[in-house]
Amino acid sequence: MKYKIIFRIVELKKWLWIRKQIKKINPHLIIVSSYETVTFSIISHLFRVPVIAFNHNNLDELSKNKVKAFFFKLMSKKVIHVVFEDYMKHYLKEKLKLRHKIWVLPHIAFRRAADEEALSGSKDSTRVIFFAPSGSNDKNMIENLAKCEQALLKKSVFIVAKFPICYSGENIILKNYFTDDEYEQYMKISTAIFVPLEKNFNYRVSNVINEGIAYGKQIITTCTKYTSFLRENYPSLVYVVKRGLLDEIEDIVKWLEETKESFLKDRERFLKEHSEERFNELFREYVDAVLRELEKL
Repeated sequence: MKYKIIFRIVELKKWLWIRKQIKKINPHLIIVSSYETVTFSIISHLFRVPVIAFNHNNLDELSKNKVKAFFFKLMSKKVIHVVFEDYMKHYLKEKLKLRHKIWVLPHIAFRRAADEEALSGSKDSTRVIFFAPSGSNDKNMIENLAKCEQALLKKSVFIVAKFPICYSGENIILKNYFTDDEYEQYMKISTAIFVPLEKNFNYRVSNVINEGIAYGKQIITTCTKYTSFLRENYPSLVYVVKRGLLDEIEDIVKWLEETKESFLKDRERFLKEHSEERFNELFREYVDAVLRELEKL
């Protein structure tokens, strides 16, 4: 509790300093790339111009923290919320009954020069290599897999995963940090990217999923509202595990084989819809509309 109070005071002081700088500049718009919900809600009423606020893990906090949900709804109507997919906007409008303006802008997936071997499906057929580098990994799931080394060996599955405790076994490597070179190397040699998200990962985006697709890799993940959305819209990019990774490994391998061609089409569509060009195009449209409204005042 003491830490939270100190944190809020520091956040409030930071925002008051920012407000002073803004008053000197007198901008038409303010862009907030990230924020803490309670403090930002309080300070938002001091701004006299539209504030474009990007939501990251803020939305997932609302269902488990009534205080933050209360302050989220109390934000000034000058706040324009940015979310990354349409279903997130639907959640705010229909579930929370939010009356603020909401923009949907894609979380940019930077196109990578995925090597031809990965895209052609020409991989090591003797074993399945899963790379799980996300900081949002379900730690219990990774820990349970580490306890099943014999099963991994029997099913020819090799896993490299991010985990607080380092461990190097015959068929699993756990590391708390990957260098850029290691990250790129494992991305390239993996059969697929394993992203075991926790159940409360619903209204935010996994950059590891975007990166994996950009590198030409299919995604093996767990069931959340976010991954269900991806599965519905890009069915050959995402496989959602229902029973367990090892229990479904034969189905996963079969799916990887059967979706080779459709994966290329879905990947191309995903990268176009989540490109920097598309982000800039939509952002300009939204901002121009706001500026036209301001001119009428």
